[in-house]
Amino acid sequence: MVNAPADGALMALPSNIGISDAQIERERINGMVTFQWAPSENTTITADAMYTSNTLAQDSVVPGMWFSRQFSYIEFDGSDIVATPVKLIEPIALPGGRGKDLFYANYDDNTKDDSLTIGLNLNHKFSDAWSMDFDAATSNSESGGDGPNGNNSIRMNIAAAGAGWQGCLLGQRRRRRQR
Repeated sequence: MVNAPADGALMALPSNIGISDAQIERERINGMVTFQWAPSENTTITADAMYTSNTLAQDSVVPGMWFSRQFSYIEFDGSDIVATPVKLIEPIALPGGRGKDLFYANYDDNTKDDSLTIGLNLNHKFSDAWSMDFDAATSNSESGGDGPNGNNSIRMNIAAAGAGWQGCLLGQRRRRRQR
């Protein structure tokens, strides 16, 4: 082990590794309209409406391998908060002579969010010193699946034992800059 965490320190170990190829389509539609009418010099009526819609369609293909966590080499990032591996190697032959577990996943995720808001305002000026406003509004929002039969996700997973070895380099964690 390289940069092994101290006894009792927190560490993170992955359960699998996969590479995702995702095709993502997003569509956002927004519209707002306002009507204003002054039936007299002292009265103004305003009506407004806003509609928003957001749809997301994502098709993903994810091939990968499960770790058995019997690593022959492991290199940690040296973090004293949560030590995380940056390089892992597992033995070629696992106990029992079986190969590594492979998986293949295919995801079809679809969501749609809709929102509609309608408002009405009435302003009447009785004098230079006194006026009255009346406001009313209503809104409705729906969120859910936008796939076949209204589903959010359709997923297919296939797994098999068969790979003879496994090794990987894991990317360094990126730290966000605080502004």
